[in-house]
Formats: sequence, C-alpha cells, structure tokens
Amino acid sequence: PKKARNNHYYWTGGGVMATAMATSDVELLAEARHIFDAALTDISDDGTLPQEMKRGIRALHYHNFSAMPLAMMAEMARKQHQDWFALRNARLNLLMVRVAAGLRDPAWFDKEAGAAPQLMPPKRDLGWILAYRAHAPQGERFDGLFSDDDSSYVRDLGGSVKLILAGGVFDPR
Repeated sequence: PKKARNNHYYWTGGGVMATAMATSDVELLAEARHIFDAALTDISDDGTLPQEMKRGIRALHYHNFSAMPLAMMAEMARKQHQDWFALRNARLNLLMVRVAAGLRDPAWFDKEAGAAPQLMPPKRDLGWILAYRAHAPQGERFDGLFSDDDSSYVRDLGGSVKLILAGGVFDPR
C-alpha cells in the first residue's frame, strides 16, 4: 500500500528490474515498471518522498538512498529502448533535483523534516548521479556533487556504479 512504500520498495523494484534484464522476462519487466510508476506517484510536487520525510534527521540520507534504485531502473530501461527518465513529465527529476540541492545544503531537509541540523550531507551512495546526470534536464545542476573517489561505490549494488555503467553490465544480451 502507498502508506508503506519507501526505499525498500524502490530497491525491490531495482532487483526485479535487474532480474528482468538478465532473464529477458517481460512479466518481471512489467512488474518493475509498476514499481517505478508507483515511485513516481510517491514523489511529491516538492520533490520529496513522504515516507522518507518521516525519518527526521535522516530524511536527506534516505532520499539519497532512494534515488539510487530509481536512477538505475531508468538506466536499465533505456537499454531496452524505453525512456523512463521522461515518464510523467520527467517526474523523477523532481526527486533528483531536491536531493542534489540537499547534498549542497541540507538545511531545507532539516526544516521540512522538523529535524535538528544535519552534521553533514551524505558522502556515500552517490553513484545515482552518474546514472542520472547524463539524462537529466539541466544536468549541470549535478556538477560538483560527485567525485571519482569511492563515492560511486554502492554497497547495495555490489560495487562501483562507474564501473557498472562503463562495463556495459546493463546492455541487453
């Protein structure tokens, strides 16, 4: 149900999408699309995810964490000649721009989530920026947020997003 959808649901979608890609399973691809569409519905007009805003001081961190599977799902769909980046008037962009702004200055998240000031914005799990920036309207909004150090490493993906994208891991077989 919508009231329970959070980053776990989006990460499930990422796993379903990866499995659909690896097995060429059209039913799994349809399920991944359903989860992605639900995520787009979850994105508020201000670019936030309501379930992640409830996390108080960790709201920005969980928005950042939610961005990863959604960007990767859209990238995998692109390899299937589908443009999920553009769905629903590029609604995904609302989330990505909000997270990017929070990475630059977390004060908005602190205020809106009713939390004490963040000690610092997330420095890990930023690999979504690599997958998203190339397809983003006004991609320059993401300049300077990502460096070539270990920030592309995403434990939950099992490695470096930079290497995953460069190695053609998502190329259809």
